[in-house]
Amino acid sequence: MCRTISRHLYPFIASSLACVTLLLSGCATDPSARNWIDEDTAVSVTAQRQTLGFARGDVQASAKIVNFAELGGLEVNQAGKRRRFLCVQTWSSVKRPITHHAAVMDDFSTLVVWVDDQSLTFHRYSQDHGMLQLSVDPFKRNVSSVTDNYYEISVDQLAMISGAKNLRITTASQSSGEAFYQPLRDDRSSLTAFTQEVSDTAKLAADTARLADAR
Repeated sequence: MCRTISRHLYPFIASSLACVTLLLSGCATDPSARNWIDEDTAVSVTAQRQTLGFARGDVQASAKIVNFAELGGLEVNQAGKRRRFLCVQTWSSVKRPITHHAAVMDDFSTLVVWVDDQSLTFHRYSQDHGMLQLSVDPFKRNVSSVTDNYYEISVDQLAMISGAKNLRITTASQSSGEAFYQPLRDDRSSLTAFTQEVSDTAKLAADTARLADAR
C-alpha cells in the first residue's frame, strides 16, 4: 500500500519539493553558525545558519498531501547557563483538513530522529520561542502557516545527528506503515559547523571550571 501511494505521489512530491528546495536554499552558502544577542532579553544565541529540510507524502480523501519539516539547532546562553534546542518548523501543502475528520498535520509533540538505525526521542519543550528567552523566531519562516516546535537536546545528540549517514525524522504518533520524513537535500555542513562550535564552547567551559576548582 505504501509503495503504491509513493508511486502515485511521486510526480506531485517531486515538483513540490523542487520549488520548496529553491525557496529554502536561497543564495547563502556559508555554513558557519550565526551568533547574536537578543536585544530584549539580553541572552546570547548561537544558531545553525541553514536549516535541514524534510518532507513526506500522504493521501487523504483522494487528495495528495505533502507535509514539510525544517530542522535547525540553536543554543541559548542566559548568564552562563547554556541550553541547546532543536527547532522543527512544520507545515503542510494543504492548509486545512480535506474532510471534517481528516488530520493534515502530524503531531510533533514527540519527535523521533532516526540516526542510521538508532532512534532518538525528544519530547516537545515548547511551541513558543519566548519560553527560550527569545523575543524573535531564531529561524526564518518560509511560509505563513508554519508551526514551531522546540526540543531540548545535548551536545552528544547533536553530534550523532550531524554525523549520521542516513537521517530521517518521524513522530511518535505515526504508524509503522506511514512514510518517514526524508531529507530534501543532503547537506549537513551547517549543522556540523553549529555542532562543532557549541561543542568547543562546552569543552572550554568545562576546562575553565576544572581549573577554577583546582585553585
